[in-house]
Amino acid sequence: MPERRATATSWRTRLAQRKAADRAAEWRFARAIARVRVVDDVVAEHATEWCRRPYRRRDVRPLESAVDLPGVTWSIDNEVVVELLYADRGAHRLVVHDVALLAPLRKVLRSRHVVIEHVSWR
Repeated sequence: MPERRATATSWRTRLAQRKAADRAAEWRFARAIARVRVVDDVVAEHATEWCRRPYRRRDVRPLESAVDLPGVTWSIDNEVVVELLYADRGAHRLVVHDVALLAPLRKVLRSRHVVIEHVSWR
């Protein structure tokens, strides 16, 4: 009987490749968060000086949730004011819901990796 050769990669190789891909995705997400860390300062100042309310930051990491998209949400009194929509490839989107934060964020956040948008409700 001829010797049988495996043509597919072994499960150990596939597992190692999957772990490497997961680590790379985590690193890309951490890098995206590092690019927009100044948003914390701007939202904190706006929340304490103008709104007199605490703010919250909610992170959803890649591969963490099957329901929520990966990104960061900043909210004041349970109302979303800024969202970072993480893109695996290309520029990330920083969606500003409060018009008072638009100018300060554009002033401090200048990066070709992040596009700042304002949500307009019509």
